[in-house]
Amino acid sequence: MTNIYRNLTIGSVDIDKIVKVNFFPTDKKGGSRNSNPQECKHLGVLVKDGHNISSSQKIQRIVCAKCGTRFGNNVNEWDLNIYQEKLKVVLYELFFEGCKQSKMEKRWGIPQPKLSKFKHDFVETVLEQYPNLLNSIPYDLPKGVIYGDETYLGKRGNSNTEILFTNDNFEVLSTGIGEKKHLEKSILKTFFKMPKEYRDKMRVLISDGEVSYQTLTSLNSHKVVLVQQYHKADKLGQITIHKYQKFGPHILHYLIHTHWKVFKKGKHELGFKWEIKLIQGKLPIGRGRPTIQMTQSKIYKQWRQKRDEYISNTFQKKGSARVFINPDSKKISLRQGSKKWMQAMIQQTLIIFHGKCVTNNRSESKNSQIKRTGNMRKQPNEEHSDHLFQLQEFILKNGHLPQTYIKGRPLYKYLMKETKKQKNGYTIYSNKKEFNQTLIETYF
Repeated sequence: MTNIYRNLTIGSVDIDKIVKVNFFPTDKKGGSRNSNPQECKHLGVLVKDGHNISSSQKIQRIVCAKCGTRFGNNVNEWDLNIYQEKLKVVLYELFFEGCKQSKMEKRWGIPQPKLSKFKHDFVETVLEQYPNLLNSIPYDLPKGVIYGDETYLGKRGNSNTEILFTNDNFEVLSTGIGEKKHLEKSILKTFFKMPKEYRDKMRVLISDGEVSYQTLTSLNSHKVVLVQQYHKADKLGQITIHKYQKFGPHILHYLIHTHWKVFKKGKHELGFKWEIKLIQGKLPIGRGRPTIQMTQSKIYKQWRQKRDEYISNTFQKKGSARVFINPDSKKISLRQGSKKWMQAMIQQTLIIFHGKCVTNNRSESKNSQIKRTGNMRKQPNEEHSDHLFQLQEFILKNGHLPQTYIKGRPLYKYLMKETKKQKNGYTIYSNKKEFNQTLIETYF
């Protein structure tokens, strides 16, 4: 079917491949026999279904020969095709061209509140039909790297907060709402929305300086290294590499502080500061003091030994050290004051950022890309804001809308306004009255 509005609105773009939308108006009397409307596309299988005859006119009825959906008596086949083409153009302008609704109002004659409601309803319809829109296609997790960040859908300080996790290929793994005053809870909730296979494969988490990501790393796995890039003025250019080691109820927290350009240089020695912190947990002994049997057990003695070793005055809890970076072999060699745990943490980071600056650029770039392309602003409803964010990411990745089925005929009365044929003529005056004299050629 030829799109009669294509040349007028979107040039050479094939709108049918980009806006994959089909609508099936519901029968007012509920007489539709369509048990699964998603299996039918209607156009191409519409047939005439008799007439409604009144004293003044004869109206053609239409029915779908495949699924039995009736289209009422106020629509004919030609109008139905024209309406669907116009509706696709409206969706293209809303989601692909980012047209301002004030300009669309002048062009289409659709009030701006109606356009906003139509866009809102369409986004909710898509997420209702595709609850796992972002994870419908399995993604890879190169090098076990995940990037995490928060973004604002409008001007900072006056917008909804969205939490985003991506892989090294700029593909979104999970999104979620950033609740005010509950950011740590929101980050954890968004992370565990991610499929378990991605969480199990994660070896390096890269984020900004938000403290909540440290909690996420300590809870997830002792194999994960957290790399944080700071944006605050007093820490600008600084990065911190974290690693957690659990022993019994206690956790050792290892930290390395360095600069974000350390791997961009060639062969050189790297100097850095380091820390070790102890996070004490409670012994699982139930009520009362530990029993004699528990205190004499081997594992209990190891817990106490490590804790006592850490809190002793002889244990060094912070200091500085140096390692040697070989860019050819991508290996780290120990130097003055360094230990194997430092070598292992820096080695994992070097594999990812060899010849680059250590930055959270993957998630930051994805945030900017979605906001810029979608012309997104603050939404009254935070859940709808998250749905809109997911849909815009799907469009960026796939280049088209998901196959969506819309019930009813939204915007029909605006897109299919009746136009009366203008008659050519001239004005005459007779007996102080004004008359319209129609030309004969108008009737031919």
